[in-house]
Amino acid sequence: MPAVLSKMTFARLSPAARNRIIGMRIAGAPRDTIRKTIRKSDGSTASLRAIDGVWDKFQQTPDWEGTDSAAGGRPRALSLKQEQAVLKILIDDVGKFVVSARYVKKKLPELRSFHNRTITRTFTRLGYAYRDRRRKAAIEEKYKPGRLTYAAWLLKQDQEFLDTFCYVDGTSFFLATGSAQHADQKRACLGRKVWRLEDGSDSLEDHNVGASSYAKAQGQPVKIWGLLGDGHLEYMVLPEVIDAKGRRRTANMNGARYEQMVKKHFRLWKKKMFPRMGKTLLPLVKDFERFLRQPRNLKAEDQAGFKTLGQHSKTSPDLNAIENVWDLLQDRLLLTAPVEMERRADFVKRLRRTATWMNNNAREHMRGLSRNQKKRAKQVLKLQGARCSY
Repeated sequence: MPAVLSKMTFARLSPAARNRIIGMRIAGAPRDTIRKTIRKSDGSTASLRAIDGVWDKFQQTPDWEGTDSAAGGRPRALSLKQEQAVLKILIDDVGKFVVSARYVKKKLPELRSFHNRTITRTFTRLGYAYRDRRRKAAIEEKYKPGRLTYAAWLLKQDQEFLDTFCYVDGTSFFLATGSAQHADQKRACLGRKVWRLEDGSDSLEDHNVGASSYAKAQGQPVKIWGLLGDGHLEYMVLPEVIDAKGRRRTANMNGARYEQMVKKHFRLWKKKMFPRMGKTLLPLVKDFERFLRQPRNLKAEDQAGFKTLGQHSKTSPDLNAIENVWDLLQDRLLLTAPVEMERRADFVKRLRRTATWMNNNAREHMRGLSRNQKKRAKQVLKLQGARCSY
């Protein structure tokens, strides 16, 4: 029977294997014996040609230690020094200027003789890709030192203490006031992507058209304020009021309404979230609206069993976990939105059912959002105070 040839592989000999080949050849071992003894990195046997190549390399370079040679291929057009200059531009100027191949050549005149594609290939080699920006609001430079201080403080705290954090804030939901707004909101709830034909021939079909960028913020608002603690969400719907022109509108939160909410609800909400905490004051994370820090409201919080966390920094919605829970609630409400247009009273009923569903079925996920302060803090520190992914 003819000999069965082993399947060709592209694995390479390790430096140790090459040195063993050299040692066995010096000792006078036959080539076939070496071939049966030495294995490549994937366990396959080396070819006689590879064994001869190792021996020839050693004879030509006696101080060779069996290390891999440099990979082949087209040599780099830019020198290492020039690539480092390009990298510095990417690090320093991205986000401040439109960094392109033309921009780089304007900053580095010695690269003007190179084609633009050569510069963009260098971007890729340096680990950069042309991708969408993050859909997050930027943080002003003046707020970053405070955020860094707060993040460093969070990392020093015991997790048991962090688990008692509570979060307060408000949000708005918008009811469609016409068929066009209602249709747009229904499109928005389907998300930014849709399954489409790969060849793009269905591009002009109506079901592939996305919603307006204002779809989630148009129509009659329903405003709520709530409290999150240990993954449990409670909220209060702000009332409707009659304005000077006799029109119905949703009231805004102010100092008096916040004080009323704290006195009426916070003590009961605390028992639902932390039934064993008793009279222990729980740290309360909140934003920096002026009415939230009025003396009367701080006093009301204290009497209800909460104390505003003084270390929390300004302009830090990504460090307030209730913001993430509002997004979850918004997504769930969009998924359960009725086909027909909805009145305010019907929406409030659906809002109550949805919040109850989340407390019963998404408690662990919301608890994770309430307790991952250190994970957020590490991201903020890594980003030098910029907004993290939350």
